[in-house]
Amino acid sequence: MRADIMVDAFLFALASAKERYPYILPGVNLGSLVLDTCSDGNMAAQTLMNFETCQASYKDRDVVAGPQLVTMYMSTDSMGISNQIQDTLQKYNKSSFAINHEASSVNNDITSRFYSTYSKAGIRTIFEILNKTQWSYINIARSNSSVFDYVVDEFLWQSRNYNICVHGVSSIAQYKVERLPTLSMTVIFANIKEIEIFFKSLIASPTDHSFIIGEIEPSWTDVSDIVIPNNVRILAIERTGKINSDLVKAFSEGPSTIFSRNPWKTEFEKALSSCISPSCSSGVDLQLASNIVFGVDVMLHAFHNRFEKSCSNYYGVCQQLANEKVQLQKEHFNDISFTYLNNIHINFPPRDVESWAFVVKNFNGGTLVDMGNYTDGILHFDPYKIYDTNGRKFHVQESRCYSNCRCFGLEDENNSTVESTEDPFANMELKFFKSSSMLNKDLWTIIVLIISIGGAFVAFCFVIFVLQKVFAGLLAKRYVGLGILLLVSIIFLFLSVLPFVFTPSNVVCSTRFFIPGFAYSLSFATLLVKIMSLRSYKLIGLGGELSNINQFLTVLFITGVQISMGIHFWYIEDQQLGFMRTRLNDVNQLEYACVFDRIEFVQYLVFVMFLILLCAIYSIFVRNESKNMGEAKFIMVYSWLCIPIWVAWVVCLIVLPRFWAEVIVCVGILTCATLMTLIVFLPKLHRISRLKYDVKRSGMENGGYKVDTDFMFERPYTLPTSSRSSNKYSVKTNPRFISSFDTSLSY
Repeated sequence: MRADIMVDAFLFALASAKERYPYILPGVNLGSLVLDTCSDGNMAAQTLMNFETCQASYKDRDVVAGPQLVTMYMSTDSMGISNQIQDTLQKYNKSSFAINHEASSVNNDITSRFYSTYSKAGIRTIFEILNKTQWSYINIARSNSSVFDYVVDEFLWQSRNYNICVHGVSSIAQYKVERLPTLSMTVIFANIKEIEIFFKSLIASPTDHSFIIGEIEPSWTDVSDIVIPNNVRILAIERTGKINSDLVKAFSEGPSTIFSRNPWKTEFEKALSSCISPSCSSGVDLQLASNIVFGVDVMLHAFHNRFEKSCSNYYGVCQQLANEKVQLQKEHFNDISFTYLNNIHINFPPRDVESWAFVVKNFNGGTLVDMGNYTDGILHFDPYKIYDTNGRKFHVQESRCYSNCRCFGLEDENNSTVESTEDPFANMELKFFKSSSMLNKDLWTIIVLIISIGGAFVAFCFVIFVLQKVFAGLLAKRYVGLGILLLVSIIFLFLSVLPFVFTPSNVVCSTRFFIPGFAYSLSFATLLVKIMSLRSYKLIGLGGELSNINQFLTVLFITGVQISMGIHFWYIEDQQLGFMRTRLNDVNQLEYACVFDRIEFVQYLVFVMFLILLCAIYSIFVRNESKNMGEAKFIMVYSWLCIPIWVAWVVCLIVLPRFWAEVIVCVGILTCATLMTLIVFLPKLHRISRLKYDVKRSGMENGGYKVDTDFMFERPYTLPTSSRSSNKYSVKTNPRFISSFDTSLSY
């Protein structure tokens, strides 16, 4: 903030002090001396030493400002320069009150006590919110600036007393929000620029999460156009009286003329007019200006307490006070009490941390609204009125730490501060990785990935080949639809191993159940409908057709059963426990693991097992059907072969150690997909490739045309007839006219 604005705030506080506090220092005229540090610590120290040793004198209207009249210094420069000023003044047994955007690094000085006053109250407010919402398992995202060291350390220390488990403390610049099991709350301690960058990073990857933002330097009323992600809950706390309304009113009435005749002011404005630096045109920092006013008020009331003790019932400075010297020391700030801004009662130092009142704000949609407050040690806050950034009411969900969670700073206590609760993961074996959403570099994953992509590519080529035959007129459309759908399901089946070859993430872990179940159910639902259609074509006789829409709706219904089970399972698991878990290893690095219960995975695929068994049994009754190149036998062989394969991989999955779970599941999936390609499709595609018409006339054989012998196995459904055929279904028949034969031998 520009120096002239800081001086304006300082002089406003002095000039309006007796108007705002009519009782203060009766008969005492207030004055001030403004010294420019020029943002140079050495120059500031030299200026102070010259003044304190009377080598420099300042005079205004015949009033000489001397060091004996200075009650206390206030520094409003950077913390480094403020500390240097403090060190210099200690040589003269004097103190300074540092007011800036940073917490003091000097131990047990007035500024540290000043900042810790409302820092502790803000921390208490956050803890009360966490208890009210039952968020006892949290992460902390903090700024790298040392300014936040005090508040983070204090928060970690107090977390023991409030039964809050802090899972980890991370830099907000590298912080990644993950939907961890039972961990959906992050407390942020950072400046507004870091918070804006962090929220922008969440837009590309929206997540279901809750945030509480600790107090920021500017008031939220001065923060505009902040970009916030969707589908998150954001609460922010703000100290009541953070912005001095009297000062805002004074600034709104125009530039101050209190010290317009001062030579420094004239020189400063002259230099400002030729300055091109962005800092020269910076606006008013109402937060810092309000801090200056509050600091002046604290110092005035500290001096007022001395005045009342030494000059009781006396108008003006009495001789006793003059003899004691007017300088304020640290011990004079031990019992200050006054009402700030007409409604905020200040105790400094605080008798308890509830001295400061805080407002709880919530981003309801894109609007920041007040939804509660923390006053006199009581939180007035309804967690059921929390809204997310989409404007939807949030149903409060616990973020709880279970007995085997590792809490930050409690490594030797194993969450002893948290109430005993049965851990749903206690008996679950978890396989942890040091990375998230990265390809697992193990040899088996590379092999699985090659087979998966290769198999999916081969199935895709089969689809192209069949479509080419259809468009060439060599295949009728009677069986093509279900055949292509089955090829597509094989592609899905090959690709369903992908979630098992990547390291854990929210997406990877949540799809390990859903995608294999969907791919399996689509494959075997299509097989079941295919053999059902073969049976139906036999029963409807000549000239009959089956509705393609009905066939596809049947596939959709059967697959929809598994999809509905998957969605229900997905929702229940995500709401209760989540699909991923993390931990801190011995070197405090975050590790990730998917919550993958092997028994639960087998139970999830029970409907698929039912479909396999149904296909195997049903295929026995249609095994002799020769339509569509006798695919009924291929389906029967494949269905019965799947049964021992499934028994084998399910037993291995349950019996063998958890370490091999992903490998076993992938082997089972790839085996089923590969055998379906080799047994059901490869023989048929071989026959399709041989389909041809030789339209060269070669006598009267077969009605004047030479016909490929493979056509002899297909009944000509387009053969016109008005009477029931006397031939048995299994007897070979020849078409009377090639031109009317619709190539019903098809895929």
